[in-house]
Parts: sequence; structure tokens; C-alpha cells
Amino acid sequence: MDEIPLSEVWELCEHWTYWPPEHLLLRKLAGYEPPAQPVKQKRIDPQAAKELVKFLGAPEKAPAELKDVVRWAEQMKQKMGANIGNA
Repeated sequence: MDEIPLSEVWELCEHWTYWPPEHLLLRKLAGYEPPAQPVKQKRIDPQAAKELVKFLGAPEKAPAELKDVVRWAEQMKQKMGANIGNA
């Protein structure tokens, strides 16, 4: 798909809406979901973290105004959710 023109990609996507690939149909019919690939968490070397803190300095506290911004955002989210439900 990386090498075909965008117009052909749109045609292919439209084709798939009517005739999806067989492996997706079979997966859906069987109720099979492949296991999610686990995300490997990188462990931070404690010594490297200490050296980074020495280099950068201790992290600063977040500004007090940030709490007000977060509170305002939560209020807006609640209002928008209430308005969307009533529409």
C-alpha cells in the first residue's frame, strides 16, 4: 500500500467495506481476537536516573495554577458530556 496512489487506496478501502478480507470475516465469525502484543517496559537504571537528576537538577513542583486549569477542564468535560447526551 505504500507504493500505490492515494486514489487507489480510497478505492481499496471502499471495496473492503463491501467485501472485507476473508481472514477478518473468519476471525469475527469465530469470535477470535488475537492476543495483544505485550509492551516491554524498559527498566530504568537507578544509577543513570541519579546521574540525570544531578545533571538536570531536581524536578520542580508544578505551578499552583495548574490545579485550576485541571479543575476547569474537568468541569468543561462534564458540561460537554451533559450537553451531548441531551442533543
